[in-house]
Amino acid sequence: MSAVHPQVALLLERAAKSPLPPFYTVPPHIARRIYRDTRAAVSPPAPEVAESKLMILPGPGGPVAVRAYRPLGAKPQELLPALVFFLRVSGRRNGRSLSHGLHLLMRRRAVAARPQARAV
Repeated sequence: MSAVHPQVALLLERAAKSPLPPFYTVPPHIARRIYRDTRAAVSPPAPEVAESKLMILPGPGGPVAVRAYRPLGAKPQELLPALVFFLRVSGRRNGRSLSHGLHLLMRRRAVAARPQARAV
């Protein structure tokens, strides 16, 4: 068996010493809050964007949640190319349709490629 990477070992040690309860021992809304509030310690900061907004659009099977990211420097009425990510419902984590990792990825794409990025 291979050794655990030192960064993983530190993370496991930190989790073992945490005063917070394990996710499986608390109601889902509490587990989601713990998850959200503790991600900053192990996640890189998200790049700044001019705008991030959640919209509900009509879809063929009913309303569809869409989050749009507008890059810094884009004028409010400027037309930008679109970069669209479609998510499966099974991709939900901790009851959220947009995980922190995907949120970070979409913000990075909005900054780097300068499209108006959307996660559907």
